[in-house]
Amino acid sequence: MVGEGEAYLNGVRMPAAQALSQAGLKPLEPFAADQAALISSNAYAQAQAVLLLEDARKLLEWTDLSYAMGLNGMNSSVTPISVPVQSMRPYPWLTWDAARIMDMIKGSYLFDEDAARIIQDPESMRASSQRQGSAWQAWADLRQSVLLSINSSDHNPAVLPGLTPQSSPELSTPQFLKYYIKGGPLSNGKSGYIFSNANWDPYPMANQVEAFTISLTNLGVAVAQRIERFRNPFFTVVKPVDVLKPEERKDIPTFDGYLPTDLWQELADLGTPVTPNGQAIVATVEDLEAQTRIKTQRAREAVDLSFHLLAQDLLTASYWMEIRKAQNPQRKFGEAPTAALEALRQVIPWHQAASERQKRPLGMVAYDFMQENPASKFYPGGPQAPKSAAFPTAGVLPK
Repeated sequence: MVGEGEAYLNGVRMPAAQALSQAGLKPLEPFAADQAALISSNAYAQAQAVLLLEDARKLLEWTDLSYAMGLNGMNSSVTPISVPVQSMRPYPWLTWDAARIMDMIKGSYLFDEDAARIIQDPESMRASSQRQGSAWQAWADLRQSVLLSINSSDHNPAVLPGLTPQSSPELSTPQFLKYYIKGGPLSNGKSGYIFSNANWDPYPMANQVEAFTISLTNLGVAVAQRIERFRNPFFTVVKPVDVLKPEERKDIPTFDGYLPTDLWQELADLGTPVTPNGQAIVATVEDLEAQTRIKTQRAREAVDLSFHLLAQDLLTASYWMEIRKAQNPQRKFGEAPTAALEALRQVIPWHQAASERQKRPLGMVAYDFMQENPASKFYPGGPQAPKSAAFPTAGVLPK
């Protein structure tokens, strides 16, 4: 902004002064406390947290939809997300997420009688809505904190115009009167105070960033495990080879491998909180560091890794939806899972000769598909979010 360093203009990296000139902008000339406002505040970490919230919302929406598709693929017993079961332990966000999933699979064959359906799914399938609802709750707590933080002052010292010694009992004491500024001609008679403060300390937002990251890892382990359970015919009851004809199998892409476990291992590492630090600098006055930049950076990395893991989940769920359809072409999956499956098949066809397939890893194709097609495109409705959250009453999901 001041013409120092480097910047990108139309994707080209160049000296910042050159970029400003080509863009027809004049360099900013800081004065008074402008420099402190730019660099001695939490603005950067807050901006990262805002981007984190937006990306995380899209991730959690897709996690719900991919899970609904997975339930269809597993031929699951959906009693865990039923209203009576949820009412036994009525955590608002868990109940809400279970209701979302139930609404997504409305009209699915899962509500029809099936003698081959097992009594209960593996724990990772049964508890997914618990983990997802908990992640949504952590997301909502973080969002509320970020909203408060970005609309508040974190500058030190705090300049408070308009106050008088009568504004608050402590302001008339000798200690506070030392920081009183009487009004004069330049301020049109307006008085005020200047106070030292600790508003720069980015808590509780910094704690909630890490709490959300930890909630993602607790969700991620369920996603990683439910992917693996599809490889066990005890849960699926059938094997693909039992359903698909030999000539069909050769044209259907496979994606078995170690990647989900590898992604999970990387994600799990991000669940370790950043070690609190205090390094006394500036004459030992500044002896606390909040590491908020590191925390938000790790949280955004966790969201991106979770998207890659979820891509594997989506591939698994969609594959097994096709198996269930091959078992019985009359089966229905619910509007949202069906719409998502049809859209995914536009980029990853179910039947396609190996010579015609794209050479990119299918996980990357599925990842790009989710980035380009938000889950809300396939499921725009659903139950209202819990009232306890600081969300507008209009709309279903917070934006």
